Amino acid sequence: VAACSLYHTWAIISIDKKVEGEPMRVASLALAYGEHVKHVIIVDKDVSPFNLMDVFWAVAMRVQPADQVQIIRNLKLGRNDPSLIHPSSGSGMIIDATEPTDRPYQTRVAVPKATLERLRRDLDRYVDPQVLNRIPVRDRWTY
Repeated sequence: VAACSLYHTWAIISIDKKVEGEPMRVASLALAYGEHVKHVIIVDKDVSPFNLMDVFWAVAMRVQPADQVQIIRNLKLGRNDPSLIHPSSGSGMIIDATEPTDRPYQTRVAVPKATLERLRRDLDRYVDPQVLNRIPVRDRWTY
């Protein structure tokens, strides 16, 4: 495990995947960690489990739900979960958002650092600052 973050009922785990099947084993351990964990997302080491935009990018770009989302039924969960139908039994979800190791796969493409720095420095040469200031973004350099 490269890194792990917990968001109440979520465990997001970054691994250095070597073979298929590894994410399911790691996710199973996370579900066994405590009754509060019911959602587990496994991502590759290039995705920070602390950056939810990065995590949801991996889910969007690397997951085919029919193959990489597992629903685990009859899971013992904490009684404080308001979504439970039965007193302490519910379901959990595992999302394998890792790249496959058993077939070719498009690698993640990133804008070169020098290009980003040049754009940050000279953006007003390319786009009128008044136009940029009207765009409602939190941080235009984070995507």
